[in-house]
Amino acid sequence: MTISKLAIATLAVFAVLNLNSEASAGHARAKPASCPQLNAIDPDADGSMTLGEALRAAKRKFRRVNIDGDRTLEGRELAAVMPAKAVPAADTIRKNGKISRLEYLIFVKRAFRFANTDNDRTIECDELLSKRGRPLYRLLK
Repeated sequence: MTISKLAIATLAVFAVLNLNSEASAGHARAKPASCPQLNAIDPDADGSMTLGEALRAAKRKFRRVNIDGDRTLEGRELAAVMPAKAVPAADTIRKNGKISRLEYLIFVKRAFRFANTDNDRTIECDELLSKRGRPLYRLLK
């Protein structure tokens, strides 16, 4: 009789574990749908971009846009990432009309915080494609 009670208890535990795993699997499928623009920037394609992922993308973008290979973006290099009226806002350290890598990363961090309207420390597709998120997308794509 004790063996059958033990078997029933074991089956009950497995049933509960199975229900929990199915519920969590269903929850994992319920995450927000991502978009191609976010997937191009987000390396793990989990549907959201963290600040660390955004900064890594910004470093890649800085290297790609820095055609002359110096340590700053100037002139037409800057035109590829931001409008001319945004340059003074990004040029906060040296104030020489050129954007260093550090200044670029600081500007990306501010753009990330501005685009993160729900304050959950991640950027989802709807935030990236919103009016507040488009400048961040331009800095990273």
